[in-house]
Amino acid sequence: MQHKIQNKLLGFVRVLEIFIAILIAIAIIISALALIPDLWQFIGNYGDSQAFRVFLGYAFNTLIGIEFLKMLIKHSTASVIEVLLFAIARELIVEHTTPFENLMSIISIAILFAIRRFLFVSTFDDGEGGEGMSQGGLMWFKHRFKKHEAPADDSILAVSESAENILSDDKGENNHENKSSNR
Repeated sequence: MQHKIQNKLLGFVRVLEIFIAILIAIAIIISALALIPDLWQFIGNYGDSQAFRVFLGYAFNTLIGIEFLKMLIKHSTASVIEVLLFAIARELIVEHTTPFENLMSIISIAILFAIRRFLFVSTFDDGEGGEGMSQGGLMWFKHRFKKHEAPADDSILAVSESAENILSDDKGENNHENKSSNR
């Protein structure tokens, strides 16, 4: 009984989410069309930095709306990070902020890029475990350590050889083969 109620609520939430996504899509279209008069106003006020800043602010808001819509549709961690990147970039570029706020925005963007590069695990998006480990740095580590696996009886020797090969240049396979033939 409880499982049926949960499924019905989940179905209702999905329908509500689609309805909100459609409303957001309509608002994005209206916002994109509203950019045209702002562009003409900027062209008419050639050289006016305030008109350019207003146009840039509206354009960034439209882009953030598009990324938000993609986030609602895709349900992925990558789209959440992209929305955050756009929002922070908009704040940094369009708004007049203090040097400290600029520094915090730059650090936030750097942290998001680091998360995206080294800690982004695609299995959060797939809902599966296993091979889709990561995009970025974690995949490099997995590949490098898997490449130099050895039989169970030589496990300590294989770990030390694997560490030597990782620290050496990319000729690690040749070094491993030479050490194996010397035994």
